[in-house]
Amino acid sequence: MRRTPLTTRDPEEDRSALEEAYRRLRLGRPAAAEDSELHLSAVEADPLGVQQSRIVGFHGGGTNDGTNDGTRLIRVGHLAHGRFTVRAGDDEVAGTDAFLFPSRPYTGQWEDPELTTLTVEEAVVTHQARALVGREDFPQPHRPPTPRRACV
Repeated sequence: MRRTPLTTRDPEEDRSALEEAYRRLRLGRPAAAEDSELHLSAVEADPLGVQQSRIVGFHGGGTNDGTNDGTRLIRVGHLAHGRFTVRAGDDEVAGTDAFLFPSRPYTGQWEDPELTTLTVEEAVVTHQARALVGREDFPQPHRPPTPRRACV
């Protein structure tokens, strides 16, 4: 198990930490207020990862190419504060109580979010679902978000 707690007021360090915690996320140069602050806690315990972040004064966006380092990941998000929206093609997911991140390339925009995510490899979810229902032919659990809404 690997834990990564971090608090910083440096926008460049914010950017670097977020890119490391959220695989395949690429951010532009920070457009941060002088009073920006990031609180990040990540726990990696294969096959699960949990990331909790609170970003104050660091407004912006980024892209995710959807490749997830060769693994298919399922990422569930929970937005407790602020605004967070991701777009994949014509589909848009506005961060709410619980939502699925797109499984294909997407862009994201946020404003002062407090966000928790749970990340797991799709193969693990598929294996557990098949064991739960007792069928090896159980279909793949991941599906693209429905247009304009992807809540779980």
